[in-house]
Amino acid sequence: MNRRQFLTLASAALTPAVRPLGAPLTVGPRMAVTMDDFTMVDGVLPISERCERILDALQRHSAVAMGLVVARSAGGDMRLVLDRWAAAGHALGNHTFSHPDYHSPDVSAAAFEDDFLRADAVLKRLRGFRPFFRFPMLRGGDTAAKRDAMRRALARHQYREAHVTIDTSDWLIDRELRARLAENPRLDTRPYRDLYVRHMRAFAAYFRDAAGVVFGRDIPHTLLTHFNLISALYLGDLLDALRSDGWSFVAATGAYADDVFRREPLVLPGGDSLVIACARETGRKLPKAPVENDPWLLNEFDRLRS
Repeated sequence: MNRRQFLTLASAALTPAVRPLGAPLTVGPRMAVTMDDFTMVDGVLPISERCERILDALQRHSAVAMGLVVARSAGGDMRLVLDRWAAAGHALGNHTFSHPDYHSPDVSAAAFEDDFLRADAVLKRLRGFRPFFRFPMLRGGDTAAKRDAMRRALARHQYREAHVTIDTSDWLIDRELRARLAENPRLDTRPYRDLYVRHMRAFAAYFRDAAGVVFGRDIPHTLLTHFNLISALYLGDLLDALRSDGWSFVAATGAYADDVFRREPLVLPGGDSLVIACARETGRKLPKAPVENDPWLLNEFDRLRS
């Protein structure tokens, strides 16, 4: 089951909430931008231009982000990108060396820790590095033994988990957009911008309300994005829209200072949005998930192809 399928099911499966839905939240919404992967696969924009477009969008909104880096891609031209990212004041964290799926039966806890440490050896030499770790695909262990083994490893090596609260599927829109551009380099990309902005706004609003249910307060959120083409083209439009929705942008390292990010939910599988995991642990009922989920996106892709 993928993360979005779980999210859709979760809202129907949990027990009643403490805070009535629709009750006012007393603090305005705050968000930190976090960006995964930093790989070089694109074929449309040079990675240097991709980087500059993303940095410009962040700078216009004074958003101090955290990049979670797959370390096998951290050499060559990407090293220049990472230097530029850090020079602009953004943090870098560990997203493993080779992006393994920790829920795979072929990936043991020991092998996964070795991959994490291999990345640490590369990334800790970079300017802007902070000891934060994010599981690939937000998969934090499909068994209690694997989940707890990596939590102990992170503690031993003085790392914090870079939790996501606002889970998104920007990667799915990016994949479709790149496929369409491969077929037609002159494609009008604006419909994909519109899908991207609508999807991301809907899930930002959803997770804000869901966090209010689970934690009883507004928390500083961490938005999942990726260092990809859709971010390069339209992150600025997304941040403009989120600002118009009332969001303010905070530094990622500042967001992670909130005590909520110290929580380690005892749920299986481990991972997913911290909001979802804590809802499962506490039995809180979540609001109805947005319509703009993965099946909706796939239907929209078909519509645009027709």
